[in-house]
Amino acid sequence: MALILVIDDRVENRDLMVTILGYQGHEVLQAAGGAAALDLIETHRPDLVISDILMPSMDGFEFVRRLRERPRGRHMPVILSSAHYLTAEARTLAATCGVRHILPKPIEPEDLIRLTQNVLAPGQDTAMPAEPASVVNDNTSFDTAHLQLLTDQLAEHNVALTLANQRLEAEVAVRRQAECRYRAVVDTAADAIVIINEQGVIQSFNKAAEQIFGYAGSEVIGQNVSLLMPEPYHSAHDSFLAHYGATGERRIIGIGREVEGRRKDGTVFPLDLAIAEWLENGTRHFTGIMRDITRRKEAEAALQAAKDQAVAARDEAERANLAKSKFLAAVSHDLRQPAQAMALFVPLVAQALSNHPRQAVARHLEHALSGLTKMLDALLDVSRLDAGCVVPQPMQVSLHDVILPLAEEYALRASRQSLCVRVVPTSLRTVSDPVLLERILRNLIENALSYTQAGAVLIGCRRRGERLRLDVIDTGIGIDDEHLGQIFDEFFQVGNPERDRTKGLGLGLAIVQRLSRLLDHPVEVTSRPGRGTRFSLSLPAVIPGTSRPESPAVSVAAPDPSRRTVLVIDDEPLIRSGLTCILESWGYRVITAESGPEAEAALSIEGTEPHAVIADYRLRHGETGLDAIGLVTRKIGRPVPSLVLTGDTGTDTISTVRRAGVQLIHKPLSPGALHDAVADLLAVGGYTGQHLI
Repeated sequence: MALILVIDDRVENRDLMVTILGYQGHEVLQAAGGAAALDLIETHRPDLVISDILMPSMDGFEFVRRLRERPRGRHMPVILSSAHYLTAEARTLAATCGVRHILPKPIEPEDLIRLTQNVLAPGQDTAMPAEPASVVNDNTSFDTAHLQLLTDQLAEHNVALTLANQRLEAEVAVRRQAECRYRAVVDTAADAIVIINEQGVIQSFNKAAEQIFGYAGSEVIGQNVSLLMPEPYHSAHDSFLAHYGATGERRIIGIGREVEGRRKDGTVFPLDLAIAEWLENGTRHFTGIMRDITRRKEAEAALQAAKDQAVAARDEAERANLAKSKFLAAVSHDLRQPAQAMALFVPLVAQALSNHPRQAVARHLEHALSGLTKMLDALLDVSRLDAGCVVPQPMQVSLHDVILPLAEEYALRASRQSLCVRVVPTSLRTVSDPVLLERILRNLIENALSYTQAGAVLIGCRRRGERLRLDVIDTGIGIDDEHLGQIFDEFFQVGNPERDRTKGLGLGLAIVQRLSRLLDHPVEVTSRPGRGTRFSLSLPAVIPGTSRPESPAVSVAAPDPSRRTVLVIDDEPLIRSGLTCILESWGYRVITAESGPEAEAALSIEGTEPHAVIADYRLRHGETGLDAIGLVTRKIGRPVPSLVLTGDTGTDTISTVRRAGVQLIHKPLSPGALHDAVADLLAVGGYTGQHLI
């Protein structure tokens, strides 16, 4: 191999070329300038010289000119390198020195290797003119061209410096304007802004600070900032600054906190304080931004007091409500035992008094017992709801199947009152507990019939966005605004001061409200006295076609080569195992791998091609599921329906997968969703990943 001399004033450039040429097997000498290089040439005879052009003391052109003056260097091959001297004039000047190659910087290893090989190749004399001495010895022409080239470069640098100076002047003007704006902002800011140095001496004090603390700026500038602090901060402030300067431990700088300030008149008040640290010419400064929060503190204290009172009232109400519920439950339980006995004996008494003058007394006793039983049932319902004993069983419910039987049930009672019950047909469905939903509607219909003397009761449902509104509307006596907030209270009844039991017990709407909260079906009421009332339930809507039943597992006894093959690529063994079990239970043949290369190998071993690929997006060692799918598609030479699973919801991942033409599903997904996705993928070809081939 060859001996090569590298000349460059920058050590990193020399190291780069030494490394590249050394790997090619060449022996490399180094020089930081032209003079040192000429000395080396006297003691060594390099086969090739690679020299930078722009160097201090002696540039590359001058070096080559002096080299050609020496017999040993007259025909020595030279390559020049430069980031600036790449013009036609520079190449012409290089050619007059017997140099035909200028290597552009930054140097690309491939270019350096190729050019070195070309110059050193046997029989190549492209770096040497036929008569270099006669050309170089014409010093006047060379110096003129060299000087012109340097002049042109100097002119370019001068233009660049002029432009840089203009930009600098513009930046100075902008900074001056910014400083003026900053001063205007500081002086008009609503918050106090105080600047101190690292000794705690006040440097700046804006107008808001003057108003808050009562000092004029001239009174405090030059004073220690502890002037604005009450004890114990007044005495400890300087030690805080010294501690921070020595340790860098922050107690408030860059954090912010509530502190106390002291006005000129000696009064102490609360402050919000934020402190920022900054440097100017190596000197540390601190900017404090302060806000008087006296009014806020007073408001917070008043709000806290009101909150405490409200919490106390709420707790008292909850205790009273719990006590009431316990009482009702106890009463219901204790009275139910004797009521049960009465229910057994009253029919016997009625039978014994058949055709007796006192038979009417037995009938009255039966009516009284019926009312007592209804009250006990209602009390039991209320106590069970308050105690949390009722657990909803939500499912999809056809509202038609709930409403129509109730309407038919109450039609006879309505006709006896010369009323009618009308139903608006509906095909809407909701998610609810059908038994509890029916109880709500039953109570609302009972309430409507109890307070309607003429007209009708209408039951209907309509969609409102993603919700349904189920209405029970009557043409009854209506409810005054003053009573709307009370109608859901226990035993409250509108227009029934005499407690007529034919109008109910006053517990129906209380049960409605409790059930609506339990089911998350908010209930609203609107009413016009003398015109009627509308009770509305807000229910979740079931959108047709959005729900599909969970796909059952299919039991398969033994592998069948005719089954569809699914390739699963995931670096997590548990996930691979889980996907394998569930896919095989559905009848698929499964091949697993933890990476793209392993998938290639597995397919080669199995001697088969997959019908579909399921790949996790993030695999090990920076590989993605798209990379793995690409390997598979290239191996078999055709697109494969593919599915990528990911827990990453970032927009970049989603966009990347979609651009690749591959279906994306986010984790976690249910077995039903996986079953449907794979089935759809195989049924219609799915997303084929055509961009990955």
